[in-house]
Parts: sequence; C-alpha cells; structure tokens
Amino acid sequence: MQFWKISYLYFVPSCIRFTEYQKNKISETISKVRTAINKLINDRSLITKPKLVKETGLSRSTFDKQHVLDVLKEFGLCEFSKMIKPNTLSSPEVKKIAKLEKENLLLKNK
Repeated sequence: MQFWKISYLYFVPSCIRFTEYQKNKISETISKVRTAINKLINDRSLITKPKLVKETGLSRSTFDKQHVLDVLKEFGLCEFSKMIKPNTLSSPEVKKIAKLEKENLLLKNK
C-alpha cells in the first residue's frame, strides 16, 4: 500500500510539470510564428507554409495544430491555398471550367 501512495504522490507533480512544459512550448511556438509572420510582412514577402517552416524552424505538421491555426487566423491567413488537381474535379466542374476558359479567350481576342 505504501508503495502506491509514494508512486501516486510522485506521479501527480510530474503531470503538473508536464502540462506546464506543454504550455511553455505552445507559447514559444506561438511567439516564433508571430515573429516569422511579422518579418515576412515587413519584407513584403509572400507568406507561404515553406517560408514559415524555414523562418521558424518548426515542422510542417506544427502548422496544422489548433493554437498555430488560431495565430494564422489573427493575421488573416486562414488556410494556405491549395491547387485543385484535375482528377479531383467532377466532370460537370471540368466542363464548366473549360467553357469559362473559352469565353475568357474570346473576350480577350475582341
């Protein structure tokens, strides 16, 4: 019985220390992301995920975490643009895009 009491007493403080550690790491991450975004804005550079990864030294997956997404939303960078792959579009969408491209070319030629 005493063994469990001792281990339980040691376990609780280590959990508390771990959550404090997590909070510190999250605040460091947020600070790095804000600093990198401000630097890219001051440099009048396009803000992209690879540039933020390079500036902050954080991994790409870090930018998918909620606390980082919140920072990106603060700066109006809700999502990084993703290109639409043709094979993911349905055939009516492809036909509509092709029709609009033809109309665009006709208008340019007039």
